Amino acid sequence: MSLQSDLHAAVAQVTADGTKLHQIVHGDALSTVTTEGGLVKTLAKAIADSEANIAASRAELDQKLADAAESASTAAGFADAAGTSASDAAAHAAKIPDPAFANAHMSVRVNGAGTAYEFALGGGDVAGPASATDNDLVRFDGASGKLLKSGGKIQAADIASGVLGTAAALDAASGGTGGLLRADGNGSGLTGIIIADQTARDQIAASNLRLLLATNVSSGALIQGYQWEFASDEWGASSANETLATTDPALVSGTVGTVYGTVGGGAYCFDGDISTTNSPWSGSNGKTLGKVWATGKRISTIRLKTKSALSICGNNGSSFQATVYGIPVGGGTPVQLGDTGVASLPALSSYDITGLDNGTVYGTHYILWSNLGNAELSLSEMEFYEIQFPTPGYYYNSGGVNMTLLPPSPVAIPSPPSYMVAYFLWKDDSGNAVLGTDLTVELSRNNGAEWGVATDLTNIAGFDGSYLIVKARANVSAQPSGAEMKVRINTLNGKVQRIAAPALYAE
Repeated sequence: MSLQSDLHAAVAQVTADGTKLHQIVHGDALSTVTTEGGLVKTLAKAIADSEANIAASRAELDQKLADAAESASTAAGFADAAGTSASDAAAHAAKIPDPAFANAHMSVRVNGAGTAYEFALGGGDVAGPASATDNDLVRFDGASGKLLKSGGKIQAADIASGVLGTAAALDAASGGTGGLLRADGNGSGLTGIIIADQTARDQIAASNLRLLLATNVSSGALIQGYQWEFASDEWGASSANETLATTDPALVSGTVGTVYGTVGGGAYCFDGDISTTNSPWSGSNGKTLGKVWATGKRISTIRLKTKSALSICGNNGSSFQATVYGIPVGGGTPVQLGDTGVASLPALSSYDITGLDNGTVYGTHYILWSNLGNAELSLSEMEFYEIQFPTPGYYYNSGGVNMTLLPPSPVAIPSPPSYMVAYFLWKDDSGNAVLGTDLTVELSRNNGAEWGVATDLTNIAGFDGSYLIVKARANVSAQPSGAEMKVRINTLNGKVQRIAAPALYAE
C-alpha cells in the first residue's frame, strides 16, 4: 500500500469520527449516537436526564419533610396523654396505704378514703358436728345444705348403689400368689391367678390318656404332667382294699346260674362239696351238663374235680371226650368253644378244659360227653372260671368295701405348686355312685403330710364306651411348702368302682 493510500484512509477515518462527534454535541435531547464502544447520549439528552432526576429527588424530599412534621405532631399528643396518666397515677397512689400485716392470713382492701381493712381469722374453715373425727369425708347435707366436716366414711353400699359413682377397684389381696384387684364393691381381693387354660389342659389330658391306652403304652409322661405305671405297682402298699383286675379267670360261685343238661343229679356237681360223688353215671355217653347265666358270661376254663381217692373216669385209663358249647344270650344255635379230643385219662382227680374264651358273652355254657365206651364218669364238682376284666390294670373294691388308693412314691416337681390336678379313668360298677360323695380325691404337695380335698371333681370325657376320664382339682397353696405331689383316691359308701391310669399336673 502507498503512502497516498494510507493518507486517504486516515482522512476518511478522521472525517467519520468528526461526524459522530458533531452528532453528540449538536444532537437533540432524545437521541443517542452509536460508536465503536456502544451507545452514547447526546449532550442535550444527558442534560435533560439529569434535570429529570433532580426534580424527582426534590419531590421525594418534600414528602419526607411533610411526614416528619406529622410524626412530630403525633408525638406531642402522646406526650400530653402520658402527662395526664402520670398525674392520675400520682393521685391514686396517694390513696394506697402502707399496711403492716399482723400475720400471714391478714388481707387489705381500700375504700374511697384510703382506709385499710384486715380480715379476721376464724377457728376453722367449715363448722362440723361435735362428733367430727379425723379422716372422715366432707360432704353436703342434703337437708340443710351445709357442708359438713364429718361426713362419715365411704360405705360399700354407697359404691354398690352408685352414690359415689361406679364401683372402683378396691384393696389388693394379700398372702396369695399373684393377687388381683377386684371392683366388686366389697373390698375383697382375689388370690391365685390361674394362668393355665383349664379347658385346653383338660383336652390335652384326655387326648393323651386315650392315646396311651389305645396304643397299649403301659407308662409314659403326659404333656405338662406326670404319670405312674399302669401295671401292678400303680398303687403302693399304703393303699387299702384294692383289687387289681387281671386277665386271670375268676371262679364263678356254684350258686350262680341254673343247672342245664340231661345228666341226672347234675346239681350235686355245683354244691361245693367235693366229698359227694355223683358216681357212677351210667349211660353218660351223649349227655350234657352245664349252667344257664342270668346276664351272660365269658368262660375261659372249666375244671372237672372228684375225690382224690377216685379218678374222673371210673375205669382208670379209659378214654372220653368233652366238647364245650356256648348258647348266645337270649337263645340261638350252640357254638363250639373247644374240646378235649379223645383223651386217655389217667387216675386224675382234677382236669382243666382251657382256651374256651372267644371274646363273646354267652347265656349258657355246657359240656357234651362222648366216646366214653364202657367208661363211667365219677364226678364231684364242675367249676366255671370267667374273665372278669378283659383289659388288665384296673383297680376295684371287690365285695363293696371302701377302697383307698395311694401311689407308692410321690412325683417330684421343680417348685411348690399352688394348685394340683389329677386325671384318672373311673367306672361306676354300682350304677349309682356320685362324684364327690361316693368318690373323693385328695391332693398333697408335701408327700402326704397334709391333704387338700378336690372340690372341683368333674367328668370331662368318656373312654372306650364304659370308662370316664375324671378331673380332680384342689388348691394346695395353704399347705406347707413342698414339691412332692401325691394323690389319694377314696371310694365310699360301699359303692363298687374301678380306678386306673392316674396322672398329676402342677399349677
